[in-house]
Amino acid sequence: MARLRVAVWGAGNVGCRAIRMIAARPDMELVALHVRAGAKTGQDAGALAGIGPIGVPATSDPGALLAARPDVLLHAPLPAQMVEGRRDSDDATLVALLEAGINVVTTVGYVWPHAYGPQVAARLQAAGEAGGASLHGTGLNPGFQGDVLALVLARLTSAIRGITISEATVFDRYPSAEVVFGLMGMGLPPQAFAARTAGYRAWLTDLFRESLMLLGAGLGEEVTEVADEVETALTDTEVTIAAGTLAAGTIGAQRWRWSAQAGPVALVHETLWRAAAGIASHWPAGENMVGIEGDPAIRLPLAAGWTADGLAATAAHAVNAMPAVVAGRPGILTALDLPLALGSGSVPYQNRM
Repeated sequence: MARLRVAVWGAGNVGCRAIRMIAARPDMELVALHVRAGAKTGQDAGALAGIGPIGVPATSDPGALLAARPDVLLHAPLPAQMVEGRRDSDDATLVALLEAGINVVTTVGYVWPHAYGPQVAARLQAAGEAGGASLHGTGLNPGFQGDVLALVLARLTSAIRGITISEATVFDRYPSAEVVFGLMGMGLPPQAFAARTAGYRAWLTDLFRESLMLLGAGLGEEVTEVADEVETALTDTEVTIAAGTLAAGTIGAQRWRWSAQAGPVALVHETLWRAAAGIASHWPAGENMVGIEGDPAIRLPLAAGWTADGLAATAAHAVNAMPAVVAGRPGILTALDLPLALGSGSVPYQNRM
């Protein structure tokens, strides 16, 4: 069987983990890596990923990536809406790739592109049909915990009245200052938080709107309105984490809540993010949990550290989806359209005979 020719767009935390996974799989071959123009341009993809040279130089030229003729591409840059305040350049990149006949799995959203309106969804669908390629958005949350896992659990109950997804994460070991400070707004003075993170809030709300709409669609219901709320807490003392140092009296924790109605089902997605453990001690400790109010009630708590590396889990979910995406029909493919993605080394039951 021919190996899948795979390209990666972005050599950050997710992209580099994906490169390591792709290089280790006998059914895949990394043929191209696209990076932003800068120090990474020209460097070997394997060296950037920490596994040693593999003969694939990073390029900042989209034309060179297209010339490598990948079957599928992992799109994992920093989201344009976070960096630029608008999603347009990500839309344009995905359209160009699809029209060129390259299947795309992205981790920057698009788990339910219809959330961005009929024009965006129609443009992506048309690009996929024109190029004979598919688009799939995935991740850890959104992309698994708050939608796919919740829908799997919903098989075990009936008369569902509500679904609550809770996430609690401590970012003390997350190494990116660009994300923790620049985008999330940790370490900002409280008076600067709202203005400096307006684009981040819009991006987050778009992401979780997608997730709640996907969840609603999986339940056979439509979600039209999603409400968002945020509460912040300050550091009491100076705190040093992997990404840098937060001064005393700056933003050290955030509690977000997105809610929607899917027919008779109330949907709630809550996140509690701390820059370091112990900040906002007056808040609940938080938990990772999926709960369903139904007959019977379902409650699945996920222990702290339930995934040892959330960035690697995000990359794995994307890489493992690639064979099914390549085999799928052209256009938008959501989690509702694809079979269960198996990890590398797993053999589907029907193929064990």
